[in-house]
Amino acid sequence: MTGALTSRLAITRKAAGLGFAEYRASYTLRSWIFGWGLRLVFQVIFFATIGKVVGGEDTVRYLAIGNIVGVGTIESAASVLSIVRDRRNGTMSLLIAAPGDHLVALLSRGLDNVLAGFISSMAVMLVIVPVFGIPLPGAATLAVAPIIALVCFSVYCYGAFIGAIVMRFPNAGWGALNVSYLLLMAFTGIDVPVSYWPGAIGGLTALFPVTHGLSALRHLLAGAPAGSVLGQVALEAAVSVGWLAAAALLLAVLIKRDRRSGGLDTSR
Repeated sequence: MTGALTSRLAITRKAAGLGFAEYRASYTLRSWIFGWGLRLVFQVIFFATIGKVVGGEDTVRYLAIGNIVGVGTIESAASVLSIVRDRRNGTMSLLIAAPGDHLVALLSRGLDNVLAGFISSMAVMLVIVPVFGIPLPGAATLAVAPIIALVCFSVYCYGAFIGAIVMRFPNAGWGALNVSYLLLMAFTGIDVPVSYWPGAIGGLTALFPVTHGLSALRHLLAGAPAGSVLGQVALEAAVSVGWLAAAALLLAVLIKRDRRSGGLDTSR
């Protein structure tokens, strides 16, 4: 048992290390700050400015906080692409044939997206909070980072499930990524309160990542009791575990099917 756990941890470390190396190859610090980073900052400024036009300070605050979290979902949901990468490159059969747990390798390959999403949200927050004069509740602000990190991980697990769905169609990866994070932007309370949607849709949002984590963050910044914040955090953690388990199960089923049919390295 200990040996199996050690093996899985080693696979996680190596797979995640490969993902981090690929991410570092995509950006320099300068290109990230003045390229992608600025894009994210202006996205949040755009929505917060809409709040100034259509509402008051409460609307600005709502849209600013929602979109600070929202920019992290864009990066974290890129786990969709991590899941389909080996299928697109024609190396899936090599991964499956290698010793070790291939599911752990697949699910760990894009962990850099979690860190990238977290850094993006925190960096944008450092800019947006003073620009729009958003008050922070003293010592409770220390809990902001862990909540955002949990949301990013939850979105990562959700993205892994979406990636499993489109794994046989890797060319659809970018489209699936865009649709998956736009669904989160629309329905989880980032720009529109969950209560706005009809009952059936509002109920489904409880199963989505972001919904509970963002609610916890809003409660925290509003000075709500710790119990209400921790309750929402616990629900977000449960949602992330659910999406991760669903992703692992679907990947296992689909890979087993394709091994039998000899279609591991075929795509559509």
